[in-house]
Amino acid sequence: MLRLALLLVLGIGLQAVFTSRFTVLGVTADVFLILPVLVGMSRGALVGALFGFISGLVADIVFMDPIGLRMLLYLLAGYLCGLYWSGCPLQCLGGCAPGGCGHVGWAIGVRGIPVHHRQ
Repeated sequence: MLRLALLLVLGIGLQAVFTSRFTVLGVTADVFLILPVLVGMSRGALVGALFGFISGLVADIVFMDPIGLRMLLYLLAGYLCGLYWSGCPLQCLGGCAPGGCGHVGWAIGVRGIPVHHRQ
């Protein structure tokens, strides 16, 4: 858990110092969304959901948004990517990460639609 706390502190630093200054076509990277996806893929769905909840709370406080929206989105992203990754038959090859978890993050973050787990 100490490593996850340090990862969150590192994410705050990266978001505040580096990624907020670099834009591509007017869009900045959201480190707080990337971290729950990675934690969900490496530690499982429940740890990814818990980390997403905490990182969403921190992101809501840092960005001064209404508390709860990012919390819910990051919780779902961490949980669904962890769930998808644990059921992926090619996880040792890394073949499902870009397609599956990238699609989950895109659907939650951009379109706001429910994502169905492929079997």
